[in-house]
Amino acid sequence: MAFEDAFPIFAQGPRTDLTWAYLATVLNGTTVATDATRTSRGFSITRSTNGVYALVFPKCKYCQIVPVFMPTVAGNGLVPRVLSSISPTAGTATIELSATAAGAAADPAAAANVLELRILLGF
Repeated sequence: MAFEDAFPIFAQGPRTDLTWAYLATVLNGTTVATDATRTSRGFSITRSTNGVYALVFPKCKYCQIVPVFMPTVAGNGLVPRVLSSISPTAGTATIELSATAAGAAADPAAAANVLELRILLGF
């Protein structure tokens, strides 16, 4: 009885199936190492340039990326941002790390910093 009316009766358009996916990487200066045991299949990330990373994921209709940066060195608190170049239909996105929300891109200091991406995909 609690969820009998949870889906709107007058919903418009096609229904989208939503799935959570995860990507875990260790950023050590300019190197990127993906943790395969904590990463969903079909996801990869590579360093493009200083503080900018290219993300590849399965093509979909909708994509929402929630980045979480966990520095292991005090004072290495970079802010992860998903840039406007996200394309669900192409399965690509750009992630940038910067010292402030509006700052210039920067690589983290040489330490085992963890960047986790929680990605909501709609098919």
